[in-house]
Amino acid sequence: MRTLSLLIVVAGFLGQFGTLADGTNQELETALRDLGFGTNLVALEESSAKLLHDYSNSPEVCGRIYMALLGNWAYRNGGASNVITVSQKALQCPLEDLDQCQAYEYLGVSLDMQSKGASLRQETVLRKEALAVYLNGLKFVLSKAKTLERQPVPKVLKESILTSVTPDTNWINSPEHKAIEDKRAALIKARDEGNAANRLIDKYEEFKGGVVELYRGVPYVGEITEVGEKIMPGAPVLKELVEEVKKAKAPPPATNSITNPGR
Repeated sequence: MRTLSLLIVVAGFLGQFGTLADGTNQELETALRDLGFGTNLVALEESSAKLLHDYSNSPEVCGRIYMALLGNWAYRNGGASNVITVSQKALQCPLEDLDQCQAYEYLGVSLDMQSKGASLRQETVLRKEALAVYLNGLKFVLSKAKTLERQPVPKVLKESILTSVTPDTNWINSPEHKAIEDKRAALIKARDEGNAANRLIDKYEEFKGGVVELYRGVPYVGEITEVGEKIMPGAPVLKELVEEVKKAKAPPPATNSITNPGR
């Protein structure tokens, strides 16, 4: 789970800056990129604090600042407690759908990590908190996804293939060229919408996987129903999760030189 979680976190981090928000100034974009890829954790805290102060009147920008900082901290092991705090702050801001899913994931993974090695009572508290985060993630995806079936994603030809070999003004302004460009624009829109829908489905599966890993080999599967009914009462996915946990094999016991002399 930890290896998988790290891969998920890194993937979210690397994809964080793929698209610039319309109307956002370049200075901010540069600052966010620096925040996302900086290596000095102390300097990151200072620069993020300044950015949050400068854009305190823009909740959307604050959300992007938190997400940039989260991606960096998660990638560079900035500490589970730091990730938890900033994830919670990010989730209080307006976020794009996939960013919101990523924030839930950062938070759930970090709570799970903190539960390891905690006292029995604290482990129970943190496990239930992580469960609630993953369930809220599932609830969010269900509220956004039109379907949980993967969507076909059309291929879009490069513009150079769709235009004349030796384009001239008459060709560019012709109805034929406009028809080709309109078709290409429609394909791009369908592709982007299909990719976004499929990424939401990916997150849905990752949240389910997070719950299964939380309770794999743990004799408290009833917590899924207990907590789940408060967050998404009557949701069929709760029964699915219980069944998947019951089928999941317990993790292998830790070995040492006494139980495994050949090691």
